[in-house]
Amino acid sequence: MNAVIYARYSSHAQREESIEGQLRVCYDYAERAGFRVIKEYIDRAMTATNDQRPSFQQMIADSAGREFDTVLVYALDRFARDRYDAAVYRKKLKDNGVRILSVTQPIDDSPEGVLIESLLEGLAEYYSKNLARGVMRGMRENALNCKAVGGVVPTGYKVDHATMKYVIDPEKAAIIREVFDLYANGMSIVEICRYCNSHGYRTNRDRPFTRNSLSTILKNRKYIGVYKFDDIEVEGGMPVIVDAEVFERVQERISRGNRSKPRKNDDVEFLLTGKLFCGHCGKPMVGTSGTGKGGQVYYYYTCRQHGNKCLKTAERKEKLEEFVINYISEKFLTDENIHIMAGLIMESLDNDEWSMKIKGIEKQIRDVDSRMNNLMKAIEFGGAPQPLMDRIAELTAEKEDLQESLSRMKIENMSFLTQDMVEFWMHDVASRNDGSVEYYRSLISTFVNAIYLYDTNEPVDDQSGKKSRKRRIVIAFNTSGPAGTVTLECSDKCLTSPPNQHCPNTDLYIVYGGRVIVVVLDYR
Repeated sequence: MNAVIYARYSSHAQREESIEGQLRVCYDYAERAGFRVIKEYIDRAMTATNDQRPSFQQMIADSAGREFDTVLVYALDRFARDRYDAAVYRKKLKDNGVRILSVTQPIDDSPEGVLIESLLEGLAEYYSKNLARGVMRGMRENALNCKAVGGVVPTGYKVDHATMKYVIDPEKAAIIREVFDLYANGMSIVEICRYCNSHGYRTNRDRPFTRNSLSTILKNRKYIGVYKFDDIEVEGGMPVIVDAEVFERVQERISRGNRSKPRKNDDVEFLLTGKLFCGHCGKPMVGTSGTGKGGQVYYYYTCRQHGNKCLKTAERKEKLEEFVINYISEKFLTDENIHIMAGLIMESLDNDEWSMKIKGIEKQIRDVDSRMNNLMKAIEFGGAPQPLMDRIAELTAEKEDLQESLSRMKIENMSFLTQDMVEFWMHDVASRNDGSVEYYRSLISTFVNAIYLYDTNEPVDDQSGKKSRKRRIVIAFNTSGPAGTVTLECSDKCLTSPPNQHCPNTDLYIVYGGRVIVVVLDYR
């Protein structure tokens, strides 16, 4: 069993109860009882009448890691002299699976100790409830005046500490409006999370957006001005961030349970949603629909800012999706490109830090093997067999632990992969094309990181003889390079800067630390 020792003294006079004496007695007890001491926590010249002791608090915090199950103390007053503190921290340790043992006073296991602990826990509960009752009265009074009452401030707001009321945080409020617009226009919660996190957006707690946090945001009526605390609700008690019409559209979509499909297009799947971005402003292009003169419904991808700040023309859904799918199937997943992609993936897995850790564990295993061999030779030449065999058993257990750590680390780093295995997998994916929507969705999700679509002013003739504008498309694939979604800046550089490498006879370019960018200059 693993144990730690807590030692403390409150005077500079060195007596038997001093740090050195306490440690000696505790180590003697640990050896007799079969404990393995893994750490010492020492507070020097610290009183036990309060809990403001650095090493003490560190020990309590470390107990949550469950690396030890026992705290050894010379006497219980080394742990705490305040009975309330003793009960509270004994309870915290107990919740973490840790017990306290006084090596000179087995108080913790005695009937008296159990009785005192139960009594003080009851007093602590009464104290907490009485305090909570008074706090709640004050919080309700503040709530009636629409003041902040503690807790996490919703993203988009901050608290004016002079008035204790909520005010708008302009930078975060812009993110909230964008989130509501994206969801109202068809993007799924997962896709919005990916979009927000790739752009470096963070919540008020400085955390990435998750499905749970985003779902809470989309349902929060504070954003349309409704202050709420407990059973208190005040219309107009909060500054408004989101337009009421947009908020209602979002609630309507949530109530339908439509998590991924655009409004008015419940039976249509837009395969590029979350992957397609406007090449002019960088905003997502979302699925929309329109009805022709004959009643025919047409589906498009439109820039989210179309008609507002961006003049990017809409793109026909079927034509654009077919172009992307054909390009992946016919030009991207070729034997030559698969070989290049597999090489890049293997390069991205060649992590020096992981490699050093793995080599370190492998060295430890070799050292253990060497020591075991030396012990076996000692037995062979007449050494005392039992002590040596006991040591061999200890080393065998140590080696098993090291081998388990090595296996886990190799799996986490995927160091078992070879380039042949990656190439085989990619060829297998390419060969399973059955023409289904499910396959196309999987193909795009697996290989495409981001797509940017540009309009140019250059007119071209289409097959019918009509004039149209040439478009330029940039496709970034999920291979290696910086984490996150490729940005508009990356795609701009791709179009204006010479690539690092160029695959002959294809449109495949390799730029930006190994990330693969496909540049196609003739999408009509």
